[in-house]
Amino acid sequence: MKARLSQIIAKQQISNQILYNRAIVQIGLSAFRLGLFDDCNQILIDVCQSPKLKESLAQGTSNFARQQEKTLEEEIEEKKRYVPSHLHVNLEMLDCVYMTTSMFLEIPNLS
Repeated sequence: MKARLSQIIAKQQISNQILYNRAIVQIGLSAFRLGLFDDCNQILIDVCQSPKLKESLAQGTSNFARQQEKTLEEEIEEKKRYVPSHLHVNLEMLDCVYMTTSMFLEIPNLS
């Protein structure tokens, strides 16, 4: 189901993609809070491995996006989509949760 939905969302408007990514992140963090580490890792893998994490959550531009040339109109449209700072997802916490669940899943393979 998730794979099918992620294919559909890629063809949707950017605002819908942002809402989808933000919802996926919240579901992944909820799975972590419940101790469902395997599920959390599977949910967050697509979002966290993206080089455009900040853009996909509408929280700013990453270094990857700054290297690309954009017109003034594109930059203005992108800035309009940003969510206010009080609604930001803590990216350091998100990265920590993803790395922690990845570590939990890899420890049995290493031993």
